[in-house]
Amino acid sequence: MSRYFFIGNDTLTKLLLLIIALWLFSFQTVLGFVVVVSLPVLFLFRRKNINLLEKRVVEDNIVLSPISGQFVGEIKKNGKLQLLINMKPWRGFGIYFPLKGDIDHYFEDTKNYKLFGIINLKRTKVQTLLKSKVDQDIKLKFKSNFNLNKAAIHVRSGDRGISGALIGYLPFGGKVVIELPMDSKVLVKTGDRVSSTQTLLANFKDKNEHIE
Repeated sequence: MSRYFFIGNDTLTKLLLLIIALWLFSFQTVLGFVVVVSLPVLFLFRRKNINLLEKRVVEDNIVLSPISGQFVGEIKKNGKLQLLINMKPWRGFGIYFPLKGDIDHYFEDTKNYKLFGIINLKRTKVQTLLKSKVDQDIKLKFKSNFNLNKAAIHVRSGDRGISGALIGYLPFGGKVVIELPMDSKVLVKTGDRVSSTQTLLANFKDKNEHIE
């Protein structure tokens, strides 16, 4: 299981006060460099607040947002409807079950690439396929910002969860694609801000439902 080190708010405050004190009483040129380099790092690794919100009672065909971020649009691809959400590094980093169901499949795809044609790096895309209680397949795809690290998903095939259950993290933000049946109805508009476990993204038909 992947683990990440994050700095608490109290520790962050003390570090900032220490930097200010050193700035006032030490060599300003050296400390200026320390400030410029350290502040972005401290910001990325700050301990973000996780809101443990009251569980919502929703129907089995409702898809909740698995992350907090911004809805950037929908596309139709390979007979599926894909919803795209951007997660910013300064928002909550948890990934949550978007509906009640089972983990049907977990997949990682790692590819090598060169940054600026010189530096060899690896890019890993993580995919999780969920089987809803109404027998529909919902796929989640995660891509980390800056390729700093892959999404950490702590569930595997056969695991079961309910809407709002924490399943992993995307520590530095990234892009999340939610793949739904083509006839799903989208409940958000492009540009809307979405909140994990609270925003209703879409609904879809019961695969086992028979219309008389």
